[in-house]
Amino acid sequence: MRSLSQCVFLIFIVLLTGCASSSSYGPIGGSEVGYAERRIKENVYEVTFQGHKRMSFESAYDFAVLRALEIGKTLGYEYMLLTSNKDKTKTKYLTLGGGCKTTALSKETTCSEPTTYRRTLPAYTLKVQYFEKKPKGRFLPENLFLIRASYIAMRHEYGMDK
Repeated sequence: MRSLSQCVFLIFIVLLTGCASSSSYGPIGGSEVGYAERRIKENVYEVTFQGHKRMSFESAYDFAVLRALEIGKTLGYEYMLLTSNKDKTKTKYLTLGGGCKTTALSKETTCSEPTTYRRTLPAYTLKVQYFEKKPKGRFLPENLFLIRASYIAMRHEYGMDK
């Protein structure tokens, strides 16, 4: 009986983890999780992705890149150059509890220290430039993307190609 409940729990965690990553991808909504973009010039955009507290920094970065690739694909460009990236991760602190309590029956007083909780929300802002042909010059390989191939590979990596 115990192994069955452990197995069900493990399956639930695996499913929940898979859903948490891909279901977080979309425009920023009421929960302030998702992407946003701003056009700077005809072929230059700034793309931001804000993740939730259970999202890894790598996933937040990848989702910002994925959104930038989507924009380039929609606009019909072949290449995307990542010209800058900024870590916009936010850390919020919440302090709860603390103080003293006296029980009614025994009249004993117990005191506790407040507990501080930390919540980290990974976020990245990328500045990208799009090109119809491979740009001339020397670029780091991780900054130059062939849009269509990179878009397909990244969607497949996060299980979004189904």
